[in-house]
Amino acid sequence: MQDLPWTTPYQSVKVVEARTVRRDGRVVEVGDVALRAASAGRYGDTFGDVVRFQLDFPYVEPGAVIDYEVTIADNRPLMPEGVADLFELQATDPVQSATYTLRAPPELVLASHVNGRLDAPTVRPRDGLSETAWHARGLPAIVAERLRPSDVNQGLWVMVSATPSWEAVAQRYRELAAPAYVSSTALQQLVKQLVTGAADPARALYQYVCTTVHYGVGPLEQRAPGIQPRPAYETFEQRVGDCKDQATLLLTMLREAGIPALPALLRRQTGGAVVEDVPCMLQFDHVIVAVPARDGRYRWLDPTFSYGSPDYLPPDVQGARAMVVADDRIHWAELPTFAAAANVHERTAPDLSVAADGSLAGQVTVTAAGAKEQTLRYDFSGLGARETARRVADGLAQTMQNASVDPASVAVTAADDLARPFRLTYQFRAEGYADRTQKLLLLRPAVFEQARLPVGLGAERVYPLRQASAPERRVNRLRFRIAPELRVTEVPLARERRESFGWFRIGYRMQGDTLEYTREVELTQAQIPAEAYPRWRAWWLDLADADRQVVVAERR
Repeated sequence: MQDLPWTTPYQSVKVVEARTVRRDGRVVEVGDVALRAASAGRYGDTFGDVVRFQLDFPYVEPGAVIDYEVTIADNRPLMPEGVADLFELQATDPVQSATYTLRAPPELVLASHVNGRLDAPTVRPRDGLSETAWHARGLPAIVAERLRPSDVNQGLWVMVSATPSWEAVAQRYRELAAPAYVSSTALQQLVKQLVTGAADPARALYQYVCTTVHYGVGPLEQRAPGIQPRPAYETFEQRVGDCKDQATLLLTMLREAGIPALPALLRRQTGGAVVEDVPCMLQFDHVIVAVPARDGRYRWLDPTFSYGSPDYLPPDVQGARAMVVADDRIHWAELPTFAAAANVHERTAPDLSVAADGSLAGQVTVTAAGAKEQTLRYDFSGLGARETARRVADGLAQTMQNASVDPASVAVTAADDLARPFRLTYQFRAEGYADRTQKLLLLRPAVFEQARLPVGLGAERVYPLRQASAPERRVNRLRFRIAPELRVTEVPLARERRESFGWFRIGYRMQGDTLEYTREVELTQAQIPAEAYPRWRAWWLDLADADRQVVVAERR
């Protein structure tokens, strides 16, 4: 399968040539039969009125070559905000030859940007048009490494645009979004109800949208252009919408409450940084809400961050550069980034009981903040006690055998109650937790988390490694009460290691019949440069070794 760029109803796609050259030299012509509309994941075949096409090449085998030429023609003299496109020349297979050609009226002023190294394009007149072509040969494959950044951040690509300015981009969005800021009587009544008596009205409105409107394309989306939001009242009634729909709904609600709010267009970090000298709508893939603050900055709200706190942004937009669109101007601003201390998963168990038969039991409390809190709220939303207990037990099975959770002991903060900190408590029992010999029990204190090197990672690396979606901290504070029939004879030494990308600290303390165990792991940066990977690998293996340490207990 070969993906083609997204296209709109104003564009036509024509396959000029499509064939497979097999290893034995035989040529299989595919032609127009290769072209088909692709499924765009859970959104179906279309996203708004934007369609993804693919070329389907049969008879492909190792060593075969696919050869194709596709023309995408715009049926209008000029797109309202200017023609723009992005073409990826590099792929996950080696590319023998790739050419990207743009034919446009000669009076059109073209801006372009190349990600990677590529010779300057050739420019020549042809059939009354100006033809600009970029050529590449002998491109190596993008290495299929685990946990790598997205291909668009590491491959060779060309972006072109004839949009005159970023103000033209903003004006186009204003024109498309203006008719969508439409309320209804029911929506107005809801806004009044939500903000009455609220200490933080903006937070109350954000909480409503991010916990009741599901992300996706609703039944009304198919008739809306790809960058045009639906009317706010429709998203409110359908309870479904993508980022621009949810942002428009929240903007409308905030304005109904007398709170100034503006749309902010941005490119998520997974798509790379915005190229500011090539203005075009194409560069943006997300819309959030900016609420002006008194100090000249903004309070950023992303309603698609389902069950997420308004005080923490989704990891994939942190640090992104956003274009805030006011009625008469635009303003570029950088979204904040959050340190690991704002993104924490903590587990406490002050009274774990180790029996003489090697079983383990006790009560656990889990708290979280930042993206960790959002993930847990999302994972446990709408579940009853029995299903919550089953999911927790499935998680415990990763580190303990025969673990079970009592459904009656489960208590969890309601997912949509963002005013209360997240808290999950449960009681569990694990038969056969300890390894047993004739006289000894071997206890592994890392009962809830044990580091393992991800499968498929080699000793060296070409691309950066994403070790997490955002900087994070994970903490386990446990107290094991040892049965009177057992006597602890050996406790591991504390372990600690610090690197520029993270640190861990594991400590043990024996007091009478109680073992106190603390495990802290902090990832100070989400992405590791390729040159730092050997150190990261050694650090991670050291952590995994520390998690395998055992406490030795002897039967009295």
